[in-house]
Amino acid sequence: MEVHHHPHVEKKNFAAYFLEFLMIFLAVTMGFFAESIRENMAEKKKLHGYMQQMIENMKFDASRCELALKSNKNSSDYLDSLRYEIDSAAGGHGNINALYYCYFKSTDFKYVNFKQSAITQLKNSGNLRLVENDKLVNDILEYYDRWLSVTNARRESEGNYRDALNNNIINFLNLNSFEYLIKKDTVFSFTPDTATSNYMASLLSRKPALALLNMDPSGLKKLNNIVVQDEMSRHDYNSLLRLDKNLADSLISQIQKEYDFNSKQR
Repeated sequence: MEVHHHPHVEKKNFAAYFLEFLMIFLAVTMGFFAESIRENMAEKKKLHGYMQQMIENMKFDASRCELALKSNKNSSDYLDSLRYEIDSAAGGHGNINALYYCYFKSTDFKYVNFKQSAITQLKNSGNLRLVENDKLVNDILEYYDRWLSVTNARRESEGNYRDALNNNIINFLNLNSFEYLIKKDTVFSFTPDTATSNYMASLLSRKPALALLNMDPSGLKKLNNIVVQDEMSRHDYNSLLRLDKNLADSLISQIQKEYDFNSKQR
């Protein structure tokens, strides 16, 4: 009869089991923390990219506001002069050449299309929560959700006043007198169009003098009221552009300071 000898297996005590458990726990915990740190670093890198893009968006906004304001001041000044010429024409002693000139020059009023790609991506991705500075978050949302919304609404309103002016003044202007403008193609270029500028300047000394289709004093006074509404609306829009530019400049400084972009770019 064979006798089977079983190998002796030493039983582990509680301390050995606890040490095994502790080592496994520490390994899992360290892995968790390592993954959490890696994800946190990736999120911070992504946030820095968004904030850098936001700075570029705001630089674009500020630049376009500044350019529009320079152009719009001239345009608004001509609209003010147009009001004077219409009032003079209603009194029977207007300079009709100047009236036409001021109207054409007043039409070059510019609006700003704001860039919002960075804030849109931050909101849609849910990464706006990564911005730890609550004041900065509030200021950013105040800029985009409040003031740019107000500016865009005022732009739409100003466009309505502008359309009302164009639709009414057409009853008084004889546009057939401007063959050059009728046949000229618009060319988008950074080079000044001196030919058109010279043509516009020549309107002031046009001979024979230009005439209006309608010299009814009552109609001209009503037209003047429409000019006044458009002029006031333009001033409101320009005021908002100035505010938006100042807010954009301030936010650029805040974001650069918060994320130390200036020192990293040196």
